Amino acid sequence: MRRALTAILLAALAACASAPKTSPELDALRAQLEKLENDPQLGGLAPVAMVEADRAIDAAVVSLTTGDGQLEQKLYLAGSRVAIARAHAQRRSVENRIRALSKVQEQAVPVSQEVEGVIAIPPPELRPEPVAPKAPELPPQAPRETPRKSALPPPP
Repeated sequence: MRRALTAILLAALAACASAPKTSPELDALRAQLEKLENDPQLGGLAPVAMVEADRAIDAAVVSLTTGDGQLEQKLYLAGSRVAIARAHAQRRSVENRIRALSKVQEQAVPVSQEVEGVIAIPPPELRPEPVAPKAPELPPQAPRETPRKSALPPPP
């Protein structure tokens, strides 16, 4: 019984001793990558770059746990990979928006477009609402005087 209890305690101590080491820089990089992966607009747009960033972060964790002296370089590389993944996702997002706007532009009918000397008239649903022309504004005038009746007789 005593040996079993000692074995359990030794196993628990060994498990605590082998807990993965971490650093604030690694935690920040991991949080940036998770934020990018969970972003509704950018999340799935650069999967290969995100996997490369994740691998670079894992390499930094291995460097931290083994103490091989390359932690700074691997942290720098992991940070660069996260930035590259974000840039790739943003580029893809912009490309998708450009494609969508190009489709809208192709479907739009120009209001008046000259084709071989003929002006194309858009269908009624695409025509703008008619606007009544405004009357030109006249400059203000002095009020007219109404003729007064005189007490004198009219001239002969």
